[in-house]
Amino acid sequence: MIVRRARRRGPTGAESYAFFLSALLFFLLFLLVPEKISAAELPSFQAAWSDTISIEDQRLWIRYARWELEERLEQLKHEEKQREQEWVESRRALEKEENPSAAVRMREEAYRAAKDFPGTARLAAEFCLKALADLDSALVRMEFVRGRTPSLSELRRDREELEAFEKQIRQNLRFLESESARVKAEKKWQEKRLSEATEKDPTRWYRYELRWVRKQEAVLEEGAAFLQGAADLLLSMQKDLSHRLATLPLSRRLWETLGIFADIWNYEVLVFQSGSLTVGKILLSLLLVVLGIAFARRISRFLVSRIAQRVRLDRGGAETVQTFLFYALLILLFLVLLQVLQVPLTLFTLFGSAVALGVGFGTQNIINNFISGLILMIERPIKIGDVVEIENVRGVVDHIGARSTRIRTTDNLVLVLPNSNFLEKPVINWHLLDRRIRGSVKVGAAYGSDARLVEKKLLEAVAREERVLRRPTPQVLFRDFGADSLEFELLFWMEPRSVVEKQEMESRIRFSIDELFRECGITIAFPQRDVHLDTAGPIAVRLEGTPSSAAPS
Repeated sequence: MIVRRARRRGPTGAESYAFFLSALLFFLLFLLVPEKISAAELPSFQAAWSDTISIEDQRLWIRYARWELEERLEQLKHEEKQREQEWVESRRALEKEENPSAAVRMREEAYRAAKDFPGTARLAAEFCLKALADLDSALVRMEFVRGRTPSLSELRRDREELEAFEKQIRQNLRFLESESARVKAEKKWQEKRLSEATEKDPTRWYRYELRWVRKQEAVLEEGAAFLQGAADLLLSMQKDLSHRLATLPLSRRLWETLGIFADIWNYEVLVFQSGSLTVGKILLSLLLVVLGIAFARRISRFLVSRIAQRVRLDRGGAETVQTFLFYALLILLFLVLLQVLQVPLTLFTLFGSAVALGVGFGTQNIINNFISGLILMIERPIKIGDVVEIENVRGVVDHIGARSTRIRTTDNLVLVLPNSNFLEKPVINWHLLDRRIRGSVKVGAAYGSDARLVEKKLLEAVAREERVLRRPTPQVLFRDFGADSLEFELLFWMEPRSVVEKQEMESRIRFSIDELFRECGITIAFPQRDVHLDTAGPIAVRLEGTPSSAAPS
């Protein structure tokens, strides 16, 4: 009759969907009249989805089914109270008797099974009611999809929501299936007990309890079948949406993908009075920073190379000018970025105090070294190429950066020191005012040597070295009468390009001194010690020879 009513409404979709609606109607009738309909008489739920089905008719039947289920839920609540009262009375009768008979005990168990049925039926009806609500929401979305051309994002969103509906329905389905398995096991035990019952057993109550257990089983099975069909129907709708997604033209998918990127690009991260800070502006500023740093480095290097050729700057001065020019271009780049991002300068006053406090504590050493680097570049107490000595480390200044300075040692090792060390600790700069440095070679001649001859040979040895400067004139100092030798010191001036070169020159001069002293017979003194033995009496001396010499002749 309900199907004929749908036909009189006119749409052909109700006819094609009659199987689904008939199954739903039978399920509702089963809930309404569970005593007269068994599980074997109900048709199985089959979900189908097709473009020929009228969504309007489907939603109409869903509304009718929901109304029927809500009415049934009210009846089940009333029935549950009634069954609860019957069980309470049977429980009181059982507790009154000291030695209750088997019939009284079985009566209480039978009423307990009858009490459990309305709750089980109500739970299955609530699950089905929730599934109908999800199906109605899914049909609304499918009607929207059919009525117009949805976008790629809308199709994906609808499919995700249908997946969420299906997941919830299948979760309820698993619960009903587990309850159904439990009730089936209980039914088998009840049937076995009834088959093995004797005339003395209360078989009347056995059959009564078994009847309600079977009703619970039927309700759970039909509820699970309904949820399974609803989940399959949602799965069919998802496949329909997936098919629509797959058949979208490539150009449209690309266009909508670009639209998604455009939405991300224009997403506002921070909003202020004169504008907003979007993701696109941030990415554009990062790109400008990378390109700007590379551009500033190349431009500063190019300009400094041209200036150094005309002004004849040394390497240290050229790198200092290049560093200042690089930082000036970075500041200019920062101002340009503020204009591109449309960030007002008043925004910095908002966060100025908090940021300054945090940055001050967190970057104290970094700022200290940065300022020290600027002072080193301006005052130039050390320059690139200078030979310096700091903390017992000697080497050539290789690079002066914004935070640290690199020193290359005589072992060709690079030592990186913070710039503040060169302002806070003693530093020896061999080339600060003049590249000339004084070298010295100390030698000790044995007592008895001709001091003037030693002086002559020392000056002759230093004269052999071509790299020794003739002005100022080398000189020999007779330092002292030492404990073991006559102490002389040869002083001379030179312009070494490295620490190693200075050491090599001094080594060659020592070789010449040794050669000249050998030619003229001058002995280079070495430490001598006299040992005195203080004894109270004479010292016994014993000569020991070989056994052959000790034998008599």
